[in-house]
Amino acid sequence: MSLFVGIDPGKKGGICAINDREQVFLLERTPLVGTTKKVYDEQAMANLIRDLFLSQRVKLVCLEKVGAMPGQGVTSMFNFGMGYGLWRGFLAMCDLPRMNPTPAKWKKEMLAGIPADDKKAMSITAAKQLLPQAELVPPGCRKPHDGLAEAALLALYAKRAHGGS
Repeated sequence: MSLFVGIDPGKKGGICAINDREQVFLLERTPLVGTTKKVYDEQAMANLIRDLFLSQRVKLVCLEKVGAMPGQGVTSMFNFGMGYGLWRGFLAMCDLPRMNPTPAKWKKEMLAGIPADDKKAMSITAAKQLLPQAELVPPGCRKPHDGLAEAALLALYAKRAHGGS
């Protein structure tokens, strides 16, 4: 069975893998370490990608192409870009096929028809509708995690881009 992977590369992002039947195979927040959980856990990130590679079932990975956003500071943009670079490097190392759509591109398709109340809430609403079995509330939390929702939507976007509806 084929896997399609979506990665929201930020520290508040996540990684999701779904199969051809749109069943969730993997759904995790971006691994972080340290007492403040503000540092990327590079080894855990590499392990996630390696395990997907070793499954020999990944057809396409959708890694959101991030860029600078108005109003963000230099340090936060550097950290955000670092996460993108780490994920991209691990994917390249394993030679996994990937696409890098901008947020505007994938959201135009995946959020179509969702009421435009708040951008993060839109992703959660869409993920609940399109992948109802995805557990968007992480252990120890009470609210759905928008990074998990966006990773799930990116995985579904990858599946659709690969030719599945």
